[in-house]
Amino acid sequence: MFYPTKADYIRPATLILAYTKTGHLSAVEWGNASYHFSYDVLNRLKAADLGRPADTLSFQYGIQNIPFQPTMVSVSGSGLYTLLYSDSFIGSSEHQEASSLPSSKSDYMGLSGVITPTGLRRQFTRINGIKVNRLMFTPWLDSPGSWVYEWGSDVGSSMKLSSDHSHLLRFIWPSSYRRISIFPKQNFVIYDKTSVRWDSNGLKQPVNILNAPLVQLTDTASGFRLQYQRIFQGSLLQSLHINHRLPGVKTAHPNLGGILNAKFTYGYDLNMNLVSIHTSLFIRNNEDDFGNTINSDDKTVLNEESSIRLDSLTGRVLTMNEFTINHQSSSLHITYNLKNIQIYRQWDDRQRIIQCVLHSLNSRRELLYNLSLSYQPNALQALQQREEREGQVPRWITYVHGPGGRLEAVDREEAGTSLRSHSQLIYNAEGRIAHLRIATSDPQLPSNERSESGLTSRSEELQFIYDSRGLLAKRGNWHYNFDEDGFLIKRYLHNFYITDQFAYNSKGLLIWAERAVDKSVDSSSTDNFHSTPSSSSPLDQWTLEDDAGLKRSYSVQFIYDSEDRLIIVRDTLIVRDSVQYFYADPKHPTRITHIFNHGRLKTIRLLYDPIHGHVFALEQYDNGGLNTNNGKRNNLNSNSIPSPMNSFDDNQFHHDSTNSAQKRVFFIITNHEGSPTAAFSENGKLAWAAEYSTTGSRRLTLSSRNNFFTRALIEEVDLPLGQASCITDFHTGFLFCPPTSRAYDPLGATFTSPDWRGLISTRLSNVKRDPSVLDTHKWGLTEQEALGTGPNGLFAELRKAMTSPIWWLKQVGFNLDNFLTKFDTFEGKVDSSKNSLKNSLPLFPIDITSIHSFDCIHNQGYKQLNRKFEHLSMLKSNQLTPGGPRGSGLSSFLLDSTDVNDEMSLPLLPQTQCSDLKSVM
Repeated sequence: MFYPTKADYIRPATLILAYTKTGHLSAVEWGNASYHFSYDVLNRLKAADLGRPADTLSFQYGIQNIPFQPTMVSVSGSGLYTLLYSDSFIGSSEHQEASSLPSSKSDYMGLSGVITPTGLRRQFTRINGIKVNRLMFTPWLDSPGSWVYEWGSDVGSSMKLSSDHSHLLRFIWPSSYRRISIFPKQNFVIYDKTSVRWDSNGLKQPVNILNAPLVQLTDTASGFRLQYQRIFQGSLLQSLHINHRLPGVKTAHPNLGGILNAKFTYGYDLNMNLVSIHTSLFIRNNEDDFGNTINSDDKTVLNEESSIRLDSLTGRVLTMNEFTINHQSSSLHITYNLKNIQIYRQWDDRQRIIQCVLHSLNSRRELLYNLSLSYQPNALQALQQREEREGQVPRWITYVHGPGGRLEAVDREEAGTSLRSHSQLIYNAEGRIAHLRIATSDPQLPSNERSESGLTSRSEELQFIYDSRGLLAKRGNWHYNFDEDGFLIKRYLHNFYITDQFAYNSKGLLIWAERAVDKSVDSSSTDNFHSTPSSSSPLDQWTLEDDAGLKRSYSVQFIYDSEDRLIIVRDTLIVRDSVQYFYADPKHPTRITHIFNHGRLKTIRLLYDPIHGHVFALEQYDNGGLNTNNGKRNNLNSNSIPSPMNSFDDNQFHHDSTNSAQKRVFFIITNHEGSPTAAFSENGKLAWAAEYSTTGSRRLTLSSRNNFFTRALIEEVDLPLGQASCITDFHTGFLFCPPTSRAYDPLGATFTSPDWRGLISTRLSNVKRDPSVLDTHKWGLTEQEALGTGPNGLFAELRKAMTSPIWWLKQVGFNLDNFLTKFDTFEGKVDSSKNSLKNSLPLFPIDITSIHSFDCIHNQGYKQLNRKFEHLSMLKSNQLTPGGPRGSGLSSFLLDSTDVNDEMSLPLLPQTQCSDLKSVM
């Protein structure tokens, strides 16, 4: 086993920047990663080599009036994208060749379209009026209409990101029957049959839906009601009260009484840092009571407090509940004091995790689990993952990545055995999967364990077929139907053995999923969708890439809160199949803190490490002995409830023998992306291990040679987190990832709905880096940056290292966020830390105009933090690189979308108002 010594500690990677004579960045050396940038005679970015030849972008410029706007972008591994511009108010006269240009430079042109390598055309139209502006995006030519964004602006020249004069008023889908209406002055949003209201309750500071003292959501279609009540002391959040009401949930456990409500109370230290959260989960005796107090007749399900202790000098987290955290320069030691078990996490010079070890602290220091990772120079993606468990031989997973960090192959093998598996992905010109090849072999397999045909190997190739819109139409024997808005509404096997239907709200969020299983159809002809558990041969087990959820009928309802976070998942066909999610951490609003499983009557509290934000442990509370109002013990247990993560059979149940336990602790091992790979009990026993497919499916396994490729039949702990710590729904197999909570289907490697919000906030500003971001059904650049994975996740860290001295302080253990109180210099209030909300997404963009203007200001959060650092140091951030306080000599290619300040921004046509079109609005 590997134990670190002082010689093994690694300092942060050295960052070296080289510039041309004109002050443009030409090369970046960061550790063993190299980035190179070349320019033409006009100092326009001509090519960007992002660490290796396979990740190279080149730019061509062909329009005289806008000489610094690229007209063609070549992406390695994909092809050539053409960017179209227009000088018309409605985008009718597009330009691509210099010969067709207007003679006057005053004829300003903006981005009006993108043509993909396969000929797909995505178009933009922008119309400005006096009171209402409109942006229209047509994702494909045969669309019945456009995505229509309408926003109001009383001051057209306002370019501030924080402007209160420009608000999104409406968003309309091409079908026209899906739409969202916003009334900013009334703090009111309505979509479908759902309304959201929020109230400032007398607060003088500006209030939005993320910090409003009172938020109410009402869905008249389902009868769901939600109310958030926040109590502030000054600008510090003191408590959050959550009240729900959902018809039908009382039948899940009559003695329990229905859906859980919550109260979170927050404690702060003298520096106004959050250091404790007191949690009360309870059930109202009167479900119509939406007050902010817990009554004596309400049933308390959980009453616990989580706390941390910070170092007063460095701001480091020293303790977290019963865990002691010891920080080293390149490692973290997390010790569970009650059982003397320690998790050791080590990272390299760019904070990429290279080892995660779970071991006991007894005299023998027994190794329980060892996960080692190696990387390619320019990405957060692993080249090889090595797993070693107590009493087991090592196991290797080798990854092959292509351009843009896309996964192209995965090989799995186990030392001392002949069993191998190989998965290969082949992509089309759009960067979408075209073929999936899967092979499994075991030359030394005994004859009694071989498949029925006696073979020792098995392989298959699945073809992905897309329609004229670029949307998935067929995946092997699975068929996909998308409606006119681009929503997946049906998924079925070719013989209709399984048929799935889906419904969405106007925000693009999945709200209903139904599966019908036709038992009259022979399941053996369903393209090996989940072989029977009785199969003795590893070759006959279903492949991981074929995971499509439960092999039974279901009717699942998905419910979201006012911030579009998934909070309830329930199967209406099995009354006890219901799970609730809670988000108690105001610093990380999209991070799940508590999970309550109504079927198993268990509550989970998740603990995250302070460096990478990955789950390292969970506290499981057994609520099987809940008391009724009359003091008698509820006759509730989980002995007849299907475990939601292990049962593919209606008659397969989980037997729990731990009802007497009040609290149990489980250790969670995660890989470089935050995906859980193993769970251990507090006694060091393996509960389950997890492996992931090439497209993101998760499978739980037990450590046995005979079920190397099988699923776990029994789980001790339910943790519905999968790829990149996204919520995994075991019914459908879908993933729900922040910040948008859109459903992602690993089976088809596609999102089930378009990203209408991300188009404005992130995608358009990244067109020059990756034009394929306009394909909002594909997992790509935007998702990598939001979750901190892949080459783009590392590239985002590189941008921080080049632009913010605060980043370097954090690498050496000085957390300025916890050391200095963050004050808003304009209003004198404590800043809510914009950086902590990076992974959250507001309900609507405040000012669409500013996102694509030439004169965007720097992110205020970075500015304020840098100013504070300058007061403590002789170093001035604006003297780090040429270009002054705004430009810093860096191309916008290297800056955050909110920091764009040079010639390569892509404004949408036009920037001036058109009063003649007022009547159109």
